[in-house]
Amino acid sequence: MKRKLCYIVMFCSLMLPQWHTSSQALPSCPNDSASVQELYFSSDGQKLNMFRIDGTFETWDVRTARLEHLYTFASGQVLDETHSPDGQTILTGNADKSAYLWDTQTGKLLHTLPGDDNLVQVVYAPDGKTVLTHSIRWLNLWDTQTGKLMYSLNVGADAATYSPDSKTVVVDVSNSRDIELWDIETGQILNALKSPTSPSPIRLYMVYSPDGKTVLINSNDDSNAVWDLRTERVVFNAKVDFATAAYAPDSKSLLIASRDGSVKVWDIQSGQLLHTLTDQGQIVERVVYSPNGKIIVTSTGVDFKVWDAQSGQLLYLLVSHIDTINSIDYALDDKAILLSGNGATEMWSVATGKLLHTFHINFGDNFKPLRVTFSPDKTTMAMWGWASNSVPISLHTPNRYNPVLIWNARLGVLLHTLCSS
Repeated sequence: MKRKLCYIVMFCSLMLPQWHTSSQALPSCPNDSASVQELYFSSDGQKLNMFRIDGTFETWDVRTARLEHLYTFASGQVLDETHSPDGQTILTGNADKSAYLWDTQTGKLLHTLPGDDNLVQVVYAPDGKTVLTHSIRWLNLWDTQTGKLMYSLNVGADAATYSPDSKTVVVDVSNSRDIELWDIETGQILNALKSPTSPSPIRLYMVYSPDGKTVLINSNDDSNAVWDLRTERVVFNAKVDFATAAYAPDSKSLLIASRDGSVKVWDIQSGQLLHTLTDQGQIVERVVYSPNGKIIVTSTGVDFKVWDAQSGQLLYLLVSHIDTINSIDYALDDKAILLSGNGATEMWSVATGKLLHTFHINFGDNFKPLRVTFSPDKTTMAMWGWASNSVPISLHTPNRYNPVLIWNARLGVLLHTLCSS
C-alpha cells in the first residue's frame, strides 16, 4: 500500500486544527476477529459500543481503551440487528425465526419475540417504545417494555419503516401497487398510497422526510412521487431515471440524482425545480446534505463536488488521493468533510475546499475503513475497517485484522486501537 501524502492547511479564521503529517503504524490485532456490524457511541461519548457478526457485543471505555463488557447476544445466526435510540438495548433477528431483545448494560435477555417465518428485517421505533419484526409473510409490532405482541399484519412486504414520529409504519406491499400506512395506536391500516402512473409498479426506494410529513417513493416506472401523509395526496411527481436522493435537513427541499448524471433540487410544497446542479458526466452514487443544510456533496465515486445548497453554485471540486471512497461524513460542526476509503480517511475544509488532514494508517498491506462514526460532541471519531496481508474476499476470512481505531477528530491524533478479545 502506497503511503498517502498528508497535507497541512493553515486556516485560522475558522480556528480549525493544524495537524502534523505522519503515517501511524498500529499494533497487531488477533487474526480472524469477527467483523463489526454496528458501531456507536453512548449518549455522553464516554463509551463505544460495537456489535460483531458472530453475535458478540462489546462496550469500551473511550478514554482508557478498557473493555468493560463482553456479551454474547446470539441464539443461532444473527440475520439483522439494531439498537434502541438510547443505546440501552439491542434487538437481534436470528435464523431460528425469532427476534431477541437484550440489555446492553447487563447482557441479559429481556424478551424473546417468537416468529413462525423467516425474518427479513428488525426495526426499532424512533421513540424506542415499539419494535417491528418483518418476515416473509408477517409484520409484527411488539411492546419493548413488556415484550408483548401488539398487532400482526398478515401481508407480504418488500420493506417497512417507521415514520419519524413513531406513529405510523409505511408498508411496501409485495406484488401490489399499494403502499399502506399502518397506525401504531390502533393497529389499523389507515389508507393506501397508490402509484400515480402505473397499475403495478415495483418500488425501488422509499424514504421519509426528516419531519415525517412527506415520503418519497421511487418506482421502476421512473416515477418519483412525493406524498403528503396528512392529505394522502401526491405533492409532485418527478419523472427521472432515479439514481439516489436526499431530503434537506429542514424537509423543505428534495435532491434527486438521475442516472444521466444530472442532479436536481425540488421544492417540496410547490414541486418547483429550484436548481439543476451542473451535469456530473457520470452517475451520481451519493448525495449528502450537511446537517445544517447549507452544503451539498455529490459523488460519482471518482470526483466529489461541494455545492452551495441555497444558490446551487459549485464551490469546490475535491480531488481525493484515496482509491475507493466508502463513506462521506461531516465533522467539526459542519466545517469539514470526511471522505473514507482504502487505507485512509481525508478531512477537507468546507470553507476553502483544501485538504486539512489525512488519517493515514500503516496496518499490514491493506487497510480499508468501512465505517466512521462520531461521538455526540464530534470531538472523537471511531473508525472500523479490515486489514490483511492479502486482498480479502469476504467480510470474515482468516488472516484478517478487524481493528477499531479511536481518533481525536480535532487534532488528527490516533488515541487507541481496539481489538476483539
